[in-house]
Amino acid sequence: MSQYYEGIPLEKKHSRLGIAALIIGILVGMLLCILIVFAGVIEVSQPGSLTGDSVGAVLLGLLVIGGLLLNLIGIGLGIGGLFQQQRKKLFPILGISINSVILLGVCVLIAWGSVQP
Repeated sequence: MSQYYEGIPLEKKHSRLGIAALIIGILVGMLLCILIVFAGVIEVSQPGSLTGDSVGAVLLGLLVIGGLLLNLIGIGLGIGGLFQQQRKKLFPILGISINSVILLGVCVLIAWGSVQP
């Protein structure tokens, strides 16, 4: 159902919630990649320094959990963008997809790391 202005159909605008979801997904993805590389560099330069009770490991863990929470917020914003009337659905779908892939990837990485000796 399109809206018209003096007989001319109005074009749908992009969902701002969807754009926010996409931006959150991209930024959190970059943040998590940087954190993973940072953890690898620390472990290679100082073997054994990232134990379960070290300050660096706790800080990295908290930042990863914060990133995952932001991913959940991004998924919620994307779902909200899908339900907006008279808005395009491209950015909400991209936001949900990127946030979901990042969330799933980090959860798989955490599960894989927890079963390693």
